[in-house]
Amino acid sequence: DNAHVQVTFLVEKLSPAWQRRVALVTHSLILFICGALAWGRNAKNNSGLEAIIHDLGLPIGLMYAACLPTSLVIAFFELRHLYQLIT
Repeated sequence: DNAHVQVTFLVEKLSPAWQRRVALVTHSLILFICGALAWGRNAKNNSGLEAIIHDLGLPIGLMYAACLPTSLVIAFFELRHLYQLIT
C-alpha cells in the first residue's frame, strides 16, 4: 500500500512503529498538498476570471476548475487512510 509514495526499500527496513510514523507523515503531507491545491485553484480562478480564452469565449479561470473536485477526492482518501492508521 502506498508503495508509489514512500521509498519502500527504506521504509521496509524500519521497525513497524517507525513505518507507521512515516505513513502518518506521508499522508499528512499529501493532505496538506491537497489543501494547497484547492487554495491555489481558488486564487488562480479569481485572478483569471477577467481574461478570456478567445477561441472558446470562456474565462481562463475555468481551466483550473478540475483542481477543486480532484483535491477534495484525494483529501477524502487521505483522511480515510489517516483514520485507518490512527484506529
